[in-house]
Amino acid sequence: MKCGYVFTCPNCSVSLTYHTCGGENNFYTGGKKNKLVCHYCGFILNKPEKCDLCESLHIGYHGYGTQKLQEELEEDFSGMECIRMDADTTSEKHSHEEIISSFREGKYDVLFGTQMVAKGLDFPNVELVGVISADSSLYMNDFRAGERTFSLFTQLAGRSGRGDKKGTALFQTANPDNEILKLSLTQDYEKFYKSEIVLRKAVLFPPFCDIAVFTFSAETESDANSAAEAMSGLIGKIHTEKYSDLPMVKLGPYREGIFRLRNKYRQRVIIKYKDKAASRKFLAECFETINGKIPKTVKAEVDVNPPII
Repeated sequence: MKCGYVFTCPNCSVSLTYHTCGGENNFYTGGKKNKLVCHYCGFILNKPEKCDLCESLHIGYHGYGTQKLQEELEEDFSGMECIRMDADTTSEKHSHEEIISSFREGKYDVLFGTQMVAKGLDFPNVELVGVISADSSLYMNDFRAGERTFSLFTQLAGRSGRGDKKGTALFQTANPDNEILKLSLTQDYEKFYKSEIVLRKAVLFPPFCDIAVFTFSAETESDANSAAEAMSGLIGKIHTEKYSDLPMVKLGPYREGIFRLRNKYRQRVIIKYKDKAASRKFLAECFETINGKIPKTVKAEVDVNPPII
């Protein structure tokens, strides 16, 4: 793009993803070929012919999704048969099993795709596995990013060399000295645990505490912000007046990672605590009181130990 403009979703605070493929008979991708798509709300935009901002005809498409990887594999290794496994190609009934069976039977030389390629598959003849842009999972906005990366890449490294032939694992990264990536390649579970557990204890994250996330969503940013501020104060007041002997750390309010989702603005308040009867009673009273006082224009939810924070 000449001016640097990025096409974004009108319903969510995310950029749109360009789909180059998408047959009409596929439930997930049908009608999405050469379209810009939001992967959160499903919004679809026809491929633009010019920039909305500067009206330039020079529009660039950047990124390295599975479709882009497919193009490069077909260009660089034209003699090999490649098959893609991701949400697009596995949405139809039995498609996941059919892809795995075809690769296991040797109908294809290369199997590539998203994280589903790494988990629980056993192919004795595989000699090489690789990860494209390994850093993308390593630096996600979640305290479990390192743990998830280690788990995923350790599984992936174990996909090669499962038969009589020696296996090789290659990670594409801008940080080759990263300790987590090194430990994933060597599958050193004990050293990773010792390093990670010290960090978790120092900054008070599970397993040294439990986490409750109060989320406040509304159609306007001001409603979400004011409700989160007021309810955060209410949580603190309940704790001070009735549960002052209960150890607790309150953080926020903060914007959610994706602040606007499906036309709803979202704020959150995070509570760190230790699970026991008194803390469960405290959280229940907070949620009940919030629902009794929050404006009708705002929706409140609480999630205890969510998978992603």
